[in-house]
Parts: sequence; C-alpha cells; structure tokens
Amino acid sequence: MKKITYLIIFIFSSFILNSCEEEAREPIHFISFEAADFNFGVELEGGTSLELKVFSANLSSSDRTFEISIATSSTLHAASYSVATVVTIPANKNVGLIPITISDTNISEGGETLILQFVSSKGVYTGEDMILNVKQVCPFNELELNITFDDWAEET
Repeated sequence: MKKITYLIIFIFSSFILNSCEEEAREPIHFISFEAADFNFGVELEGGTSLELKVFSANLSSSDRTFEISIATSSTLHAASYSVATVVTIPANKNVGLIPITISDTNISEGGETLILQFVSSKGVYTGEDMILNVKQVCPFNELELNITFDDWAEET
C-alpha cells in the first residue's frame, strides 16, 4: 500500500511541477527624481544650467529610457527653460541625469515653478513629481560686518 501511495504522490507532484510553464515577465521599474522640491536660483540677466538626478530602484543589463513631461500647472514661461524630454539610465547603473537650463526671462519677483513628471508607461512606477522653485538671484557683492565691542557691550 505504501508503494502505491508514493507512486501516486510522485505522479501527482510531477504533473504539478511540469504542467505549468513559466511566463516571461516584463521587468518592473520604479523611478523617481532626486527630490520632490528643488530650489533653482537664476542669475539676473543670465542663466543657470545643471543636471538633475533620476534614480531607478533596480539595475538592468541594458540602457533604459524614460519620458519626461512638463506639468500644465507649471508657471515658468516655456521660453525660460530647456529640459530634456527623456532620461536614459545606463546599463548596470541606477542613476540617470536630466540636463536643464533656465534663463531669467519672464521670472516674476515672487518666482515661478517648473514641474517635471514622468510619462506613464507599462511596467513603470514613479515617485512624486519634481517641483523646481525658480527665483532670480541677485549678484551683489557680499558684505562682512565686524563689530568690536568695548568693556560695556551691553550699552551698545
């Protein structure tokens, strides 16, 4: 009786293990900007350029490219900035760079916002949008004030 029971278990387990084929799965990607808020200073009558980082939660043996868009709620005038519309994360890395240049064109005294977001795509999960708080920076010389007190500093 034991031999028949073992034979049935063997046949049943062989059927279960061999009857299901593994499905090829698309890799799942999680990407996010380096920060949700970023203060971006622009010199008067000039511009500022830098590269913002995008992070991926996993490594891949091939380059990965993700699309970036500008949110319609951004207040920075389109003539004031240049931003790449895609970011590539190189193979075997988890950081990509987005070049961005902003000039002082059409920036109000209170500042403007530029909101970057990832374009939705299958198998890609994203972090928060990045809000660039853009303000003009005054290029005035710094002033250092040194005060030397006498023995009665509290009377100053």
